[in-house]
Amino acid sequence: MKRNVCWLSTLRQPAHTLFLLLLVGLISFAFISRAVEYLVVNRETDRLAGYYRAIGSLERMETDSYDVSEGVALVPKSKYVAFDDYRRFCSGVLQGIYNADLDGFMSDHAYDSHRVDRSLPAYPPRGLYISDVLVYGELLSKAYVPQIATRPDEYHLVLQVDQVVAGYPEYVQENSRIRVRWLVDDPKEMAAIYDSLQVGKRYFLRAYYNPTFNKTIGRKIRWENASEHLALRPLNESGLWFLPVQQGEAVDFSDPALAELEKLQRVTEENRHTMRVFGTRDMSAIPHMQEAAREYYLAEGRWLDRQDDINGSRVCVVHRDFADIRGLAVGDTITLKLRDLKAPHLCYIVPGEDWGAWQDYETCTEEFEIVGLYGVLTDTPGMSIMYSTYMYVPDSCMPAGYGRSQPGMHWYYYSFVLRSLEDEEAFLAENEEAMADLALKITMLDSGWENFRDSAASIKQSTALSAGFFTLVSVLALALTAFLYLRQRRRDFAILRSLGVPKRNAIEQTLQPIALVGAAAMLLGGFPGWFYALAKAGKTLAALQGPRVAEPAAALSLIWLIGLCTVASTLLLLLTAAGTASLARRPVLELLQGASKQMKGRRKTEMGMGELTEVDTLGPPTPPIARPLSISKAPITPTKPSFVQAVRYVLRYILRAPLKSILTVTVALCFAFTLGWMNWTMERNEAELDRLYRTTQIEAEIVPSSSYSVIDGGFIRRRTVNTILRSGFVQSAYLEAEVVTPLVAATDENGRRDMKRAVSRFPLRGLPGWEQFASTKGSELQIHYATGCDESLFAKDWTRDQSPPIVLPVSLLARLQLKPEDTVWIANSIIGRASSYVVAGYYTGMATTLEPEPILLPLSALEQLEKDELYYDVAKFVLDKEKNRELPEFRAQMEQLFSEGIAGKVRMTFLFWDEELTEVVEPLEKNLSLMTLLYTVTVVVSVLIAAGLATLLLFQSARDAAIMRVLGTTKSRARAMLCGQHLLLCLVGLVVGLSILVALRQDVVAVLQGPALVCAGLYLAGASGGALYSAIAVTNRMPLELLQVKE
Repeated sequence: MKRNVCWLSTLRQPAHTLFLLLLVGLISFAFISRAVEYLVVNRETDRLAGYYRAIGSLERMETDSYDVSEGVALVPKSKYVAFDDYRRFCSGVLQGIYNADLDGFMSDHAYDSHRVDRSLPAYPPRGLYISDVLVYGELLSKAYVPQIATRPDEYHLVLQVDQVVAGYPEYVQENSRIRVRWLVDDPKEMAAIYDSLQVGKRYFLRAYYNPTFNKTIGRKIRWENASEHLALRPLNESGLWFLPVQQGEAVDFSDPALAELEKLQRVTEENRHTMRVFGTRDMSAIPHMQEAAREYYLAEGRWLDRQDDINGSRVCVVHRDFADIRGLAVGDTITLKLRDLKAPHLCYIVPGEDWGAWQDYETCTEEFEIVGLYGVLTDTPGMSIMYSTYMYVPDSCMPAGYGRSQPGMHWYYYSFVLRSLEDEEAFLAENEEAMADLALKITMLDSGWENFRDSAASIKQSTALSAGFFTLVSVLALALTAFLYLRQRRRDFAILRSLGVPKRNAIEQTLQPIALVGAAAMLLGGFPGWFYALAKAGKTLAALQGPRVAEPAAALSLIWLIGLCTVASTLLLLLTAAGTASLARRPVLELLQGASKQMKGRRKTEMGMGELTEVDTLGPPTPPIARPLSISKAPITPTKPSFVQAVRYVLRYILRAPLKSILTVTVALCFAFTLGWMNWTMERNEAELDRLYRTTQIEAEIVPSSSYSVIDGGFIRRRTVNTILRSGFVQSAYLEAEVVTPLVAATDENGRRDMKRAVSRFPLRGLPGWEQFASTKGSELQIHYATGCDESLFAKDWTRDQSPPIVLPVSLLARLQLKPEDTVWIANSIIGRASSYVVAGYYTGMATTLEPEPILLPLSALEQLEKDELYYDVAKFVLDKEKNRELPEFRAQMEQLFSEGIAGKVRMTFLFWDEELTEVVEPLEKNLSLMTLLYTVTVVVSVLIAAGLATLLLFQSARDAAIMRVLGTTKSRARAMLCGQHLLLCLVGLVVGLSILVALRQDVVAVLQGPALVCAGLYLAGASGGALYSAIAVTNRMPLELLQVKE
C-alpha cells in the first residue's frame, strides 16, 4: 500500500477524498433505507395477506349424524391442503387454581329442582357433584317450613361454619353463615332426625348450591348469595344426613359409612380443578372462531396460530370469564396436569369406566402461558357458562394418543386449510363427488379475499417499481462517482504506465483506493440507513396485531444489510474497473496531456481578453507539458468577458465533456423522475387504502361482559342506545327489547279489564321487523295472522292512539279465552299504567332461547309503552363505511360510555366486528405510512447527493478557474460560468424527468403543482448550493496554486 501512487495521492487530497466518502455514504444511506422500505412493505403486505385463508369444513348430509371420519381420511391426501385440524381434547387439571364452573347447572340438581318446580325437567343424575360443599358448623337455628301439596316440605337450617373440607370458596368460607334447605317428601320420616338436631351443637354435613333455588331479586351474578341457597344432600346412600362432631375434632373418613363419600370427595375435588383442553393446529383458522360466524370473539391478546403448533409453544387461550374470576390475565402462566379420560362428561370424571381407574391413568404436567382471552356469544345461558371450562393449546403440546378414545369424529371439531385461496375451485372439483358418495358436503368459508388481493397487488407492484427506479438512480450516482474518481486519478494511472508498471498492476493500484474508500463509505452510510429505517419501521408497526404467518417484518436479518452493502460496493468497484480498463487502452501521452485520441489538434477558444488557450475537448483545459505556461509578475489588466462569450464557453464546455455531461443530466433526470414516481406511488396507495376503507363493512353489538351475569329481560338502557344512534357513526341498527309486564288482561263486553282472564309477570318482546327475527330465534315459529294483518305490522311506527297489534303464544290465547282481533290490556312494567292492544294473531312452536314464550309486538309499540324505562336485550349496529377512518374516535367514545356503569343493568361490552379492518386495513395503512416517513428522508438525502456531486465536479474545474482568472475574468463571472455549466445540465435533466412523469401520469397539473416539482426544485437548490460552494472555494485560491500539480 505504501508503494501505491494512487493511494498516496488519495491521502494527499483529504478534501476531495472526504467529499468522495460523504457522497458514496449518502448514496449508500439512501439506497439501503429504500431497500429496507421495500423489504418491510413487501413482507408486511404478504403477512397481512395471511389473514385471508381458504378454510373448509365437512358436514353430514343427514342431520341425525355427526361422524365425518370417512371424509377426514380423504382430505389430507389432497395436494391442495396445507394442513387439517382435528381438535382432540382431554381433561386438564389446574394446579392450585379452581375452574370457574360456579353456576351449579353442571352438578346434579335436577331431581330436587323438579320436586320444587314441576315445570323444570327431571334429568337423570350424572354423578357430578362439583357444587357440593362439605363443612363443619355450629347449628344456629332450625325451622320447619311446610309447602303446598305439589312441593316437598322443607326444613331450614342456619349454621356458623368454622371449617370447610371441600367446596368452591365462592359458595362458603370459614367463619361465615350458611342457610341450608332440607327437602323432605314425608316430614314424619325425618322428624326424629330433625328433632335430634340441637341448636348450639357442631355438625358435619354435605350440601350443594342449587341455582334454581336462588330467586334473589337484584342479583348481579348467578352464584351471588349461594351460601343462602344451599340444599342438603345425604352423606351416604343409607340416609346419613348429619354427623355430630365435637369442637376441634373431625370425622373419620375411614369409617365404612363414609368410605364412598371419601372416594366421591377425591373425584369431586379433582373435577373442581378440571378444564376441557382442546388441542388445535391453528386456532385462528377454526371456522367457528372466524368473525363471520359471530360465535366466538377475541376479548384480549391473540388466537393460537400455526407457528405455535409448529414450534410446540407452551401457550394457551382461555375464556375471559375464567380469567376474570380467577384473577388471571394475558401473560400469566397456569400449570395443567393433562389426563386422557375414556368416558368423561365434558371434561369431568363421572361414574363409569373412569370412576375407579382415573388415578392410575398416565398424566403429563405442563406449564402454559396465557396469550389470549376469548368470549362466546350464545343465547343459551347454560351453554355460555359451560364454555368457561374450555381452553385451547397447540396440538403439538398434547401427548400423542390423547383425545382419540372417543368413537367417530364430530364435524364441529374438524376443519382444514388449503395452501392457497386460488386452489379452492380445484380442491372442490377434486373432492366434491367423492364426499357426496360418503353423504358428506364440503363447506368453504367466504374470505372476502378478492378485495384485498387487488389492492395488495397494486401496492406491491408500485412499491417494487419505486424500489427499482431508485436502484437505477443509485447505480447512475455511483457511475458518476466512479467517473469523478477516475478523472482525479487519470494522471496517476498515466504516470504508473510511463514508469513501466504493468497494465494489470496499474489497474489494481488504481482500484485499491476506491475499493477501500467505497467499502468504508458503504458501511458508514449503510449502517445508519439500515438502523434508521428499521427503527422507523419498528415504531410504525409496533402496535400491529395482524396474523402471525411470518416473523415481524421490521426485524430483518443483518444478512440483508451485509448483502446490500456488498452489492453496492461491488457495483462501484465494477464501474470504476470498467472506466480504468478504458483508460488502459489509451496512450500514456494522451492521458498526460488530457487529450482525446480522436482529437487531431487543439481547438482554440477565445476568452474574455482575446487571449487564446488550449482546451481539452474531453476535460478541463490543461497546459501542455512540452511548453509550460509562463506567468508574468506584472499585473494583468482584467477584461470582463461578455455575456454571450460566457454562454458560449458554458455550452462548449458541456459539449467537450460528453460523458460527464450525460451522467450529470441522467442523474438529475432519474432523481426528478424517481422522487416524482415515488410520490405518485404513495398517492395511488392512499387511493387503494381509501377504497379498502370504503368497502370494509364494520358491525358492532352490545353483549354482557360476563356469561355469569343474571339477565331478566332487557339489560341495555334505551338512552344508551340513543346515544350510540346519535353519534353519527351508525348507518343502521337492529334492536329487540324484552320486558316483564305485571299484567296482561282480556277485556269484557264493556271494554273493561276482565281480571278473571288475566296473567301477571308475562314477558313482552318488541321486534323492529319479522324477517331477521324469523331467521334466528323465531325460525321454529308459525304465525297465524288475523284478517288484514301480516308480518309488515312489526316494522310500522305505532302510537298509543292506534291500539297497536300484538301476537300471542297459542297457550296464552287459550288461557285468556281470546281470539284474533280481540282487545287486550297490557301494563307498563314500572308504574303499571295500562294500554290497549289488538290481537293480530297467534303463534305456535317454540322460540329458540326464549322461555317462557313471550307476547310479540312491534318495537315501536313497546317503546311507547315503556318510554325511557325500556331496556333492549339485542342491539346490533351497522356502521357507516365513510367513517371507518374515524373508528378509533368512536371506539374511545364507546369505551367511556360503557365504563361509566350506567349503560345498562349489567356490565357490558360494545363489541366491534372489525377484525378485517384492524388485522389488515389499518396495519396496511401503518405499513404504507413508512413509505411516507422514509420518502422525506430520501428527498433530503437526494438534495445532499446533488450538492455533493456538484461540489466534486466543480472541484475538478480548478484549472479552468485558474486560467479564467489569469486571463482577466472576474471572480464573480468565473463563479457564474463554473456554476452555470453544471446547473444547466441539472436543469435539463430535471425538465426531461418531469416531462416523462407527465407523460406517464397524463396529468400536467398534478406534476407541476405537486410534490414532484418541489422535489425537482430542492434537487436544483442542492446542486446550486454545492456548485456555489466549490466555485467560491476554487476562485478564492491563487491561480498559480491551482495550476501547479500539487497534492
